[in-house]
Amino acid sequence: MVERRTDLDALRGIAMILGIVLHASASFVGFPWVTHELQSTAWIAILMTWIHGFRMPLFFMLSGFFTQLFYETRGLQALVRQRVDRIAIPLGPLCCNRCMRGEWLGARWEHASTGLGNLRGGCAGYQTRVTGCI
Repeated sequence: MVERRTDLDALRGIAMILGIVLHASASFVGFPWVTHELQSTAWIAILMTWIHGFRMPLFFMLSGFFTQLFYETRGLQALVRQRVDRIAIPLGPLCCNRCMRGEWLGARWEHASTGLGNLRGGCAGYQTRVTGCI
């Protein structure tokens, strides 16, 4: 059995905490967010840009490392089973929830200030805006 890499677990935890800082600071800059502060602060914008520049690539790199480690120690069948249990099973109900919520909100809410435009149309409208297809 491979020994647990507590150093990489700590790095992942720090990246998660930085994600909280990143999302908490989004209302203080000109980022399209649910709430906006009246005064923008330059140092928060610099901090947000700095965190955003490395946090997600770090998550992808750590994910690849841990996936390879899992594959080498337990094999392909266990890896596929774990991914189905942790990703595919929760994703199904969450997608259905998103569609229902999008239909319900789409009839009631229009948020043009964020650049998302009109949410009418539920999932089909969301997919159209994200992918750029008409």
